[in-house]
Amino acid sequence: MKALQINISSVNARPHPSSLWLFPGLYLSTILLNQPNSLIGAIGQVIGWINILAALHILITNRWNKMLVISLTLGLIISRMGRIVFAYDWIESMYTMILNAIYCFAGSVIVFKSINMLYKQVLWLALINFLFMILQVVGVGAWTQALSTYGEGNFAEPVTTLLVTAQDIIHKSVQLRPAGISYSTVILTILILFGIILHYSRKQDRLRWGSIVLVGMVVFSMGKMVMIGFVMISLWIFLSGNSWQRKGVIHGVLLFVLIIALYKQLFPGLWEINTSSYTISTSFYLRLNDIIRFLNPNGYLYNQGMYYLKNTASVTWIGHDQIVSGYSLILSRSKALSGLLLGGFIAYVIGLRKLHKQYPELTGEVVISMTIFLALPFMYSYWGVSLYWFMASIALQPILMILMPGSFKYKLS
Repeated sequence: MKALQINISSVNARPHPSSLWLFPGLYLSTILLNQPNSLIGAIGQVIGWINILAALHILITNRWNKMLVISLTLGLIISRMGRIVFAYDWIESMYTMILNAIYCFAGSVIVFKSINMLYKQVLWLALINFLFMILQVVGVGAWTQALSTYGEGNFAEPVTTLLVTAQDIIHKSVQLRPAGISYSTVILTILILFGIILHYSRKQDRLRWGSIVLVGMVVFSMGKMVMIGFVMISLWIFLSGNSWQRKGVIHGVLLFVLIIALYKQLFPGLWEINTSSYTISTSFYLRLNDIIRFLNPNGYLYNQGMYYLKNTASVTWIGHDQIVSGYSLILSRSKALSGLLLGGFIAYVIGLRKLHKQYPELTGEVVISMTIFLALPFMYSYWGVSLYWFMASIALQPILMILMPGSFKYKLS
């Protein structure tokens, strides 16, 4: 099975403004809507409305089924009004599902028709983030943390980290795990992994500086899921790609070793804290224990989990109904979602077979993207993050081909 670069011979030389806007607009609104300042949040809301219009315009101009687009639009308006008038969780969930479906559908159009544009947008955004990550780790000033809302929050005063050992460092989360120009590392994670898939799966015309930026982000983020994802994607491309793609992956792995060695020498304190068995195990067990608590208390898995996870790190600072892992939310609503998940799985398998027959070169890309798509919610509940669903458009191509088979009749080069 060949690794993929989705080049479209019918790609527009000048993509429509809506396509040019959507990904940067989604990224911007995601960051601004999560800022504590109400004015900045309001600006993010306005950008969010523009994003919705842009996504719907993409679907309309690309001849998606009119009834589907009308239904999505009406459903979005009705659920939006409903969540303002009524404070029911199911209305909020309906609004979120419809909104993210629109972004996912629009993302699939961009992936098929303007992949080169999207690739460059993702890589340039990654470059800006990487530069800020370096400044944040070094601690050049509180202004570099202007958008950070996790850990110590906005404009957190930095501490010295360069050549400082773990015994001497007073570390801060915003430097230990820098978020660049994202509000949190959870958003940066999906940007990095999406960028890695787009970059290393290409068969030609990679940006020369792309590997340094993406691999540098993997190292400086010190994210466990990011590193696991990087290994998974690299291994897939090495095993299934052509010789040029393999060379790219080998180059990326060598860069990873070089940059991680440099990071270790320059930031020994941060390295020791980030790679300690305590940090790694705590991160893993917090999420696993969070998932276990939503299992059937009379079931085998719950009893075995409680036995083997006894005395491991668990979340004690949130309420019973709050969650850490995205899979905890699914388990908490397993009865309501069971039918939907089963139907989705069956549709996905059917769609994947159909996709493989029509576009066999797409199958590998879809499978690895789906693997990353399913792995990410273990660390965080991404289900309501629109940027996540836009980036899931590759992984969900089989479902989309069943819903709108006529919308994917593009000639792949």
